[in-house]
Amino acid sequence: DHYTIPVPPIQYYIIKVYNTSNSIIYNNNTTNTNITITGLPLTDTNYTVTIIPVNIIGYGPSATVNVCPGDRLVFTCTITPIITGTVYWRIPGQDSQQLEPVSGPETHHNLILNATIEDGTITSTGIYESVSVSLNGSEVGCARIQNIDELEKITIKIRTVPAQVVNISWDQISTDTITIWWNNNEDYSTVPVPPIQYYIISVYNTSNSIIYTNNTNDTNITITGLPLTDTNYTVTIIPVNIIGYGPSATVNVNISNAMTSTSIPSVTLTTSISTSIPLYTSSTS
Repeated sequence: DHYTIPVPPIQYYIIKVYNTSNSIIYNNNTTNTNITITGLPLTDTNYTVTIIPVNIIGYGPSATVNVCPGDRLVFTCTITPIITGTVYWRIPGQDSQQLEPVSGPETHHNLILNATIEDGTITSTGIYESVSVSLNGSEVGCARIQNIDELEKITIKIRTVPAQVVNISWDQISTDTITIWWNNNEDYSTVPVPPIQYYIISVYNTSNSIIYTNNTNDTNITITGLPLTDTNYTVTIIPVNIIGYGPSATVNVNISNAMTSTSIPSVTLTTSISTSIPLYTSSTS
């Protein structure tokens, strides 16, 4: 309770960016509650950003921005304890109103906890070696006393692959051409899923051989050059984002290779004047 327990104001925030090799590629401080990070290397596309608030007492818990399933997630909490040698953690999977006292190595619900003390300051870590999707939306945090109102916490948001596309429709344009269109099945404003980068489109014949494959950034594609030796095809659509490949959606396509022209061939009889040999010629009308 900050009304009864005085907490000095935050002086600044420490911002760090880690690449997929867990190396720090950016480190800066800011007194604002926002920061623009530039110069990220193009050799990587996945980063972890940690934010640590600092006041005159010491370092608050590190808040980590969005993770992916299977990632290793580390929370770091630095406090000046009220009870020497003890820090209190909120642990996902336990009573949300319960804080677990931690003074050394222990594990609760796959969260590996540890605490070390130096010069009266405790540095405590909570580690998930492999983040599960079931943790999405869970809160984790630590406090220097066993009081839920004192808790410094963050919410875990698990980023994942895109959902399967839906509402697939198709239309035959000509004897060897079809157009296919579809919709996304996720509200990306509420679900922490990175945007779709592109779709992989593959066409299989009745022998289950791929006869066409292409990528598109749109939710529709026109496929041409389908062989006339077959009329039944299976089309798969796979959404892809920075995390990986979403589930494949399939539609069966049956096309007609009949002539689309309404003209009827007619035959007329003429005679070659030089040879008097009847010649048959074909014309259309």
